Amino acid sequence: MDANKRILELMAQRNWSAYRLVKETNLSHSLIYNMVRRNNLPTIDTLTRISAAFGLSLQQFFTEDDDPAALSGEHAELLTIYHDVSADNRIAVLHLMELMAAGNKQKDRVEEDDKIDKD
Repeated sequence: MDANKRILELMAQRNWSAYRLVKETNLSHSLIYNMVRRNNLPTIDTLTRISAAFGLSLQQFFTEDDDPAALSGEHAELLTIYHDVSADNRIAVLHLMELMAAGNKQKDRVEEDDKIDKD
């Protein structure tokens, strides 16, 4: 799998901007920009940091989605707990996670706007 394509795929799945990836990885803006826009290949160290930001090991980063190894321990634990609760509680958990994700997206937008205003 192409590393840059996978990074863009993971960013899209999480609705992350390049700014959010910079923030989560503590990598330079220019490095992320060059990977995302100019298709520069990341180093192993960079991939390790990006994978960690997404909560993945390098193995999971390069594993196809239909492979069971693609689940991290944390993801597998969430699924186990999800299957152990009642249907009503599953709906409540999903709703709570959707609200939390929406809050993160809003926070990211505000931080991006603040960064743009400073530049």
